[in-house]
Amino acid sequence: MNSTNLSFNNIAVLIDGDNINAKNIESILAKVSTLGTIACKRIYGDFKQGKLTTWDDISLKLLLEQVHIPAYVKGKNATDIALAIDAVDLSYLDYDCFCIISSDSDFSILAKNLRTKGKKVFGFGKSTTVESFKVACDDYFVMDDTIPPEPSNSATKPTPSQQLTDTSFTQKLAMNESVSEPPIARVMPQQLKQDTALLNACRQSIQHHRQNNSWSNFSKVISHLNSNYPKISPKNYGYSKWRSLFNQIDLFETQMQNNLLMIRQKPSKNKTKNLLTDATTLIQEQKLLDDIYEIFAKPIIKKLLTKNQGWLHIGQFGSELKNKGYNPTQFGVKNFTKLAENIAILKVKRQPSVIMIALRT
Repeated sequence: MNSTNLSFNNIAVLIDGDNINAKNIESILAKVSTLGTIACKRIYGDFKQGKLTTWDDISLKLLLEQVHIPAYVKGKNATDIALAIDAVDLSYLDYDCFCIISSDSDFSILAKNLRTKGKKVFGFGKSTTVESFKVACDDYFVMDDTIPPEPSNSATKPTPSQQLTDTSFTQKLAMNESVSEPPIARVMPQQLKQDTALLNACRQSIQHHRQNNSWSNFSKVISHLNSNYPKISPKNYGYSKWRSLFNQIDLFETQMQNNLLMIRQKPSKNKTKNLLTDATTLIQEQKLLDDIYEIFAKPIIKKLLTKNQGWLHIGQFGSELKNKGYNPTQFGVKNFTKLAENIAILKVKRQPSVIMIALRT
């Protein structure tokens, strides 16, 4: 295999923390990064155990996501199982390469599974690792004696034992001498669901292109996002594509219709209407947004905005919307403050005794 011709866009690095020395990992990741972009770095183990606490500082430094696996039963390979399950789950996303770093576990079945899905699999471990795992990978790299010695007072050149000793490892992975900047760590689903600006931009874009069957053309939604929300990009969250980001948020669903990829917000499991998605056709036709811009353009409102440095009292805003026939309950929220918080063109400022809103610039 000629690795110099390989450049992967989304590499998932999965580390068996129970069987890897923390001092080795930085040099290994530096070499792995020459294969392409590392999009996911996870380490698995029971981090409440004394021997794994050494990973805490290194995880922070190298942006490793710790996946804590409590060792409820001594001797059981819970860490291996969790790593394998995660790998299979990740294989359904946009990852094109998996690097499994483990010293003694047999991940041969996992490697075969990933390869049948069209993924490249590289193993990293000691020379004593079971042969079946080595053979199951596209390539396996020995990492014996990778820990550098303690620095001495005498200035000497590094010996081969201070380097990764497998010559093929260096030849195959050293595509360039420089180590790329650490990629942005992927933001996890729970955090994505709390990013109001991101969710509102997605909802507004989907709503803007919503068809009668409640689905929206995915490519048009992405074009709308890129044109109207240039500061919001999947790369800011550690994802290369919008589709991967939507899948992680897990509040949206996609479907092929007449050879077109369509998207919509997942239907609510309760009877409460989803804000901006199951709202009235007023939202669908952008009438609410037009009316909001109209409110902020009124001379009397402009005077208030000038007086308050661009901010408008939520009570005044609510009165203006009521005069236009709007009620927050029709959008699935109980008051105009909640409504404002879920409209992407607005920003909300909460003060001790007052709530103010303003148009986003």
